[in-house]
Order: sequence, then structure tokens, then C-alpha cells
Amino acid sequence: VVFVETKLKKVILEYENGLKQWYRLPSKASDNQDFLWRVENDPTFFKGKGTKFLLDEHIHVIMVEDEDDKTRVEASEIKVESKETDIVSQRFSRMKRKTAVNAGNLTLMDISDFALMFPKMPEKNDQKIPILVDGSDNRFALWHLQEQSRQSPRTEIRLQMISPLVTESAENATLNDLFGILVAEILRDESYMAVVAELDIVIEPFENGQSIHIFGFSDKLPQLLREAVQCFVEVASFGKKSNWKRGKGKGISDLVDQPVFYAQLESLALAYFNEGAQFQSSGMLSSAMYRVLVKGTIHPENKASAADTIEPSQLAEFAFAFLSNCKVETLVTGNADLTEACAMFDTIKQLLEVMQPSMVPSHELPVHKIIDIPVSAVVDSKDDWFALSGLVHPLEALEFPGHSVDLYFHIGSDNIKNRVLVNLIEQMMREPLYAELRTRQQLGYMVKCSSVALYGKLGFVIELTSGKYGPQYLAQDIDSFLLQFGGTLMNMSKDMFFDHVTALARKKLEDPKGASHAVERHWDTVRQCNNYGERTYRWNPHFAEVEVLKTYVTPQILYNAYEKWLLPVSKSRRRVSVVVFGHGHQGQPLRDLQDRSSYITVVNGPELEVKSETAARARGCKMM
Repeated sequence: VVFVETKLKKVILEYENGLKQWYRLPSKASDNQDFLWRVENDPTFFKGKGTKFLLDEHIHVIMVEDEDDKTRVEASEIKVESKETDIVSQRFSRMKRKTAVNAGNLTLMDISDFALMFPKMPEKNDQKIPILVDGSDNRFALWHLQEQSRQSPRTEIRLQMISPLVTESAENATLNDLFGILVAEILRDESYMAVVAELDIVIEPFENGQSIHIFGFSDKLPQLLREAVQCFVEVASFGKKSNWKRGKGKGISDLVDQPVFYAQLESLALAYFNEGAQFQSSGMLSSAMYRVLVKGTIHPENKASAADTIEPSQLAEFAFAFLSNCKVETLVTGNADLTEACAMFDTIKQLLEVMQPSMVPSHELPVHKIIDIPVSAVVDSKDDWFALSGLVHPLEALEFPGHSVDLYFHIGSDNIKNRVLVNLIEQMMREPLYAELRTRQQLGYMVKCSSVALYGKLGFVIELTSGKYGPQYLAQDIDSFLLQFGGTLMNMSKDMFFDHVTALARKKLEDPKGASHAVERHWDTVRQCNNYGERTYRWNPHFAEVEVLKTYVTPQILYNAYEKWLLPVSKSRRRVSVVVFGHGHQGQPLRDLQDRSSYITVVNGPELEVKSETAARARGCKMM
């Protein structure tokens, strides 16, 4: 705080990037006095006599009234002998250009005009977030947000069931995937009727359990929700005393035919082989990079091997154990009011109570963590492999003759300041990266970069696929670009810099593309929260990120972050590389990588020799 005027109830705050701006004092008298007391006891605040206030100890500001009885500010410089005289004069000259403005209406002093162009933040009352209605134990939790902006009476419900059993073994992970697929298969007829009734339902297994997403008319949705949850319960009910064997007896076969069961199981095994062979990412990370980064990840080939021995009785037993030991979180949004949301939630609890569920302590819920990534050594560029220093996961393409490199640069903890900086780097780099490597040098047909948030950590990914050059040379080209782009950042004009900052802020504040997109943001918050015990949910983080963009980021701060995280000559850069050598490649790249153990650490998954007809039909890559 650098200035306070109690009569007008205005205050000037100075941010870390030098921005000074008016704010209104708290409206309540008690809050006002408490605020002023804290200001006056702040050692960085200097108060003069009467209506005079000191600014930076060298400039004082006085409130005066003009002929129209409008209060304005006037500033003058205090003549002092100081080594900082030139700096003070420059500061005062900038301020003088902003004087004689109506207090509280415009920015008093700014480092550029970008504050006037900066997008306006929505009022806190407009930042609607879900409320926790029911969540007193470690078994059930209900979130609700009523949105009456929809033009028709529609409701959206999202439900996830999380169990520690899923991550215990490859067999359990496979059974979890099969559980969700078969429930969706059993509900196929109901799903068709739902579409006719303008309802949508999606049942998907994920790494920690099962998810259900239903959207449609509010009066019809509860019945479809009941059918979906009841189907999960019916499959699990056969697991309590299931002695069903292949071709004998009755059990889960009452719900799904035996040929359908094994056809879905074989299809799932083939999907595992293809996933294990997949390199290019459809989202933020490739599946290969994800397996390297996340501790305790179950490799798809291990799950494919487990699929060879699974029987229907095992699925029923797993389903019963899963529903008996899982946490259920539900988000209800749309036109449904609180009473209707609680009624649907009660239906879920009543159906699952048949499984005699037990409470799941928060410390038993699956929590994924990122591996420890060491600093990548800075290596002499005379070696062709120098640009791959650090952790390297090599793959060999089964059919594709091209080469690919996927570089993950570790940023650190996922806090707001780091997230804003890495998002801004992505904003500035995306077009120059494509223009240089794809358009000008024509290195390959796929070039992209993106920031990544994963289990409380941040990273930055650059991917490049080429049909001409090996991964070691592609990594060199990326490092050369990063050096060049560092110079671009250093020499960037302030106008260009703040244009990027403003553009990123506007992008973060864009209205959701439809009501479902807004719900997706809230659901991501629920799914990404690892600490279920303390419920540390961060709703609408983009609003806080925009505020940081406005008050914290400067060109120097951004360059310092880039230099530390991405610059090739940095002694603190941490990187993981997933490299693909095309089919029919020359030489022995695995041996070349292993021979450079002084600065390259080869990271491989389990070496499996899976020989089956299913594996032979897989397409993509294999481990070297």
C-alpha cells in the first residue's frame, strides 16, 4: 500500500510488476478501521501530515478540489540528494502524466497502457461454483450447482466411483476396464431408448475406477441414472458367491452372453497392445510419456497378459469387492434444484447399500505421483547424442519408417505463478515453433508444444515427428530453436509482451462453449483433487491466474523462468525424452544410448516377450 485517502475511501496498491492502481476501501466501518490499522502499522507505508502522503519517500501526493468540486490528485517531487535521483525523476514524470484524473475511475500510474486494455474480471458474485451438499464421510459426496441459464429443463450428472483395489495389480486394472465395458454393453438397449428420449449416457472406466455421465431432460434423467447404477450392482451381485465356470452353471451369463464376454475381453487385450505401442499423444501427453512419468503405472502389456487368464467369475468377484470398497462423488448441475439433486443422490446411495459398503479412509484412495526427475547435464555438442541428456525411453516402430521425439521439461510444483508463466511461454512459442521447424526447415509433419499439469506438477512438452532425421538430430534441432527463442524473449518489446499477456488473459476469461463445457471445468476440479480428506478443491482457477497475469508477470520474470526451465545451457533444466526409431532404422541406437551412461539414463518398462495372435495384430511401437 502506497497511498490512502479516507474521505474518498480510496487506496492505491502497488503490485510486484510496478502497476499502481486505485481500489475502494472496505464498505463496512469495522472492516475499514481494521484495514487502516493494518496499513498504518505496515513498515512500508509512509504517512505525512494532513492530506499529504509520501510515495516512495521521494514523491508526495495531495488531494485538491478543482472548480467543478471534483477531487483530483496532484504530485510533486521532494528534492533529495540520492544516487537514485534519475530513477525517481523518471518515476515522477510517468506519474505526472497521469495526474488530474478523477480518483477511483482511472489508473493513476502504470508501466504501460495494457491495464486499460486488460479484460475486466467478473464480479465474485458471478463466479458460480458448486457447493458441497453431502460429504460427511469417506463413502459418498454430492456437489450441486444450479444453472437456470439453459433454455430447456435439462440436467447433467457426473459420477465417479474410486477404489484402491484398481491399482493393486494388473489383473485388477484389467477387470476394472472390463467391468465398465460390459456394463455399457448390457445397457445398450436402454442407451438406444435414451437417445430417442434425448438423453445421453457415457460409462467409462478410468485409472482409479468407473465414471458415469448422463445428460438430458430433468424429468427423464433420474430413471436412466437408476438403470445405470442398478446394472453395476447386478453385475457385482453375482460375485458374492460366484462359482460360475466357463460353459457351466449360471451367473453373470444371465446378463451378458459368453461369446460377448470373451469378444469384449479379446478386444480389450488388443487395445492394450495398441496402447503400449502408441507414441503420438491425443491429449497433453503420449501414453508412453505418461507411463515413464507416473510412479507405479501398470504397463498395458501387463494388463494384456492378465486378460488371457480372466474368467467371468473373476469379474463378478472383483465387481462385488469394488462396489463394497469405493468412494462415490457426484456432481449435479443444470436446472435441477437442490431437492431434486438430493433425491438422485439418495437413489445412488440406496442402490449401493445392497453391497454393504465400508468407509474408505482418505489415505487409502489412489494418489498418483510423478517420478523424481534429475537435472539434465549440459554436454559437449561434438557428440551427436548430446541433445538427449537426461532420462530417455527408447521405442522402435513396428511398421512406420519415420522417427519421433517427445521431450518433457519438468517445471515444478503446480502453483498459480508457475502455471501462468508456463502458459505464457506456450502462448508465445506455439506459432514460432511451427513456423521454424515445420514450415521453414521442413523437419517433419507434426510439430507442437503444450503445457502439462499432472498430479500436482507442471511440465512443458515439445513433440516432433519426421520421416527424414533420427531422434538424436531432431532433439538437436529443438535445442537450437530453444536457444533462438530465448533471444526472442530477451529482445521482445514491452508492447509485444503485454499484447501476449492480454491475449492469454482474454483466452482464460472466454465464456465456456456451452453449458457442458462449464460443467467440465468443475468436474475436472473434482477429479484432479488428490487430497479427498481435506477437500482442497480449487474452483475456477483461471480467475486467479488472470489476476496474476495482471499484477505479477514482467518480461524479466518470464525470461528468468524460461532460462531455468527450457534453455539448453541451463544447469537446472530437467528433461525426460521418449524417442521412436523408425522401422528399418540403421545402427544400434539402444547400445549407443547405453554407452553414454555418463549423461543419458535409459528408462525402460518391463521387457515382455508376448507371443500371441492378438499381439501380432498390434500396430505402433515396441520397447527396444
